[in-house]
Amino acid sequence: VALKPDVIFATSGRLAEAFRRINTAIPIVTITSEPMALGLATSLARPGGNITGFTVDPGTEVVGKRLGLLKEVAPSATRIAFLGSRQAWDGTWGRVMREAAERTGSTSIAATMGDPIGESEYRRAFAVMAKERAQALVVTDHAEGFGNRSLIIELAAQARLPAIYAYRAFVEAGGVLGYGLGDAEVG
Repeated sequence: VALKPDVIFATSGRLAEAFRRINTAIPIVTITSEPMALGLATSLARPGGNITGFTVDPGTEVVGKRLGLLKEVAPSATRIAFLGSRQAWDGTWGRVMREAAERTGSTSIAATMGDPIGESEYRRAFAVMAKERAQALVVTDHAEGFGNRSLIIELAAQARLPAIYAYRAFVEAGGVLGYGLGDAEVG
C-alpha cells in the first residue's frame, strides 16, 4: 500500500480483507469464495467499496440471482420448483430460495430427493412438480445433478418447464438457461 500501486491483486479473501483494512482508495482485485459472507462485498452485482474480483463460490446470493434471471425468461411463472436434496431445501439454500421467490411474488415448491439420488429419484421429483403445477425450475448445483444433467434436461423438456442450471455444461447439453461456473472451474 505504501508503494501506491494502481491496483492490488489479493489471492485470497483473508488477504483482501487485510488490504481493505489499511486502504480504501487503491482498487483491490481478489479471488475468493462467499465474498458477502466474508464482508468483502455487499452483493455480487454491486460489491461496493474498493474490492472487486471473481468468486469461486458466490454463496447463497446466487440462488436469488438465478431466480431473477429465470423470471426474466418466464415472467408469468409464479410456481417455481427447487430441484435439490432435502438437506439443501431444509437448510440455507432452501430458505434463500423461499425468500427470493416471495420477493418476486412467487411460490417455491420443494422437489427434493432422498438418498440415493439417481434416475428414480429425479423422476419422482418431476412427478411432484407436475402434481404441484410447477411453472419453472431452479436446479441446485449438487454434484449428482451435474452427473445426471442429460436426464434432468430431458425431464424438464418433457414437463415443458423453463429451467435455470448452475453450470454451463447443462446449457451445452441442451438446457435453456445457466448461471454459474463453467466446466473448467468445476472439475
